[in-house]
Amino acid sequence: MSLVIEGCLKQLGEIDAAIANRPFTLVHGDLRADNLLFTGSESDPATIILDWQNACRSMGAIDLAYLLGGSEPFFERSGHLDELLYLWHGELVAQGVSHYSVADARKDLQLAALRCLPVALRLFATLNEPSTTVRGALFRDEAIERHCSVVDELRAWEALPLPIE
Repeated sequence: MSLVIEGCLKQLGEIDAAIANRPFTLVHGDLRADNLLFTGSESDPATIILDWQNACRSMGAIDLAYLLGGSEPFFERSGHLDELLYLWHGELVAQGVSHYSVADARKDLQLAALRCLPVALRLFATLNEPSTTVRGALFRDEAIERHCSVVDELRAWEALPLPIE
């Protein structure tokens, strides 16, 4: 994983350029479980998304990668990323998105996971700050593990614009 992290950090500009060339939409920018409310009934569920202060125009897979890496515990998600990818892609198609293959969606999710990886690394950099509480350190440690495991499970390094040296 250290080679992937190093390659990702060296290629952030190239990753950003690749993302800029993908189809774009409105992105929440901080999509995590604590920004979601679930309402409605079992037959007619609804989700309310809170805290839109980081909203921007970007590749939609960013929100999915951030949600998976920031909120979904590894043991609950492990082995289900393909299923989640197909569900996400199927919903996009059902809502009218066309000319967007599952292969394109996978590559976008891989790029997004790589772009979210520096979030985990910034958290790592704060672990030894005097103001970090035990609870904060445990949260950061879990987030780092989740983001790294998404990159690993998706084999996200395959989407790096340049080979890892």
